[in-house]
Amino acid sequence: MIQKIIISKNLAWLLILIGGICEVAWVSGLKYADTLPLKALTGVGIAFSFTCAVLAMKRLEVSIVYSVFVGIGTGGVVIAEIVLFGEEASLIKIALISTLMLGVLGLKCSVKESKTAQDIHDHLPEELESLFIESGDTQDFATACHTKRGEVSNIESKQNFSLLSKAQNDKTLES
Repeated sequence: MIQKIIISKNLAWLLILIGGICEVAWVSGLKYADTLPLKALTGVGIAFSFTCAVLAMKRLEVSIVYSVFVGIGTGGVVIAEIVLFGEEASLIKIALISTLMLGVLGLKCSVKESKTAQDIHDHLPEELESLFIESGDTQDFATACHTKRGEVSNIESKQNFSLLSKAQNDKTLES
């Protein structure tokens, strides 16, 4: 059985930062790696940086994670090329990279956490939680929700049903 890793919001941001920094290294490796060991190291860097991004996406919005990840990589590569490899540093290049980094910081400040199946389960009313555990499939759960209307309002039942259907589908995919 696969053990589920729980990633906090702070750990997700740390993974994005580490993955972005690693991206700077492997992108430079694409240009400068000229031996098999260096090309292999570049491949490891690619795998590692994308693993960091994918793990962060388990906790934060995909669009934000990807934008920040690529922004760190893009800005970092331009800076590394200027500092380490002697590329020309123009005022316009520095202004555009600064604008990109401000956009990345703005995205970080605007992020919301993604709802995971565990988050949904943790906030269920007790009546629905027992149904969720007892129910084997979505159709049985829908029937059970509608028979419990005295305890849970119809609107609340429909909202929780859609959230729980997604959670059950996620749970099925994990198995």
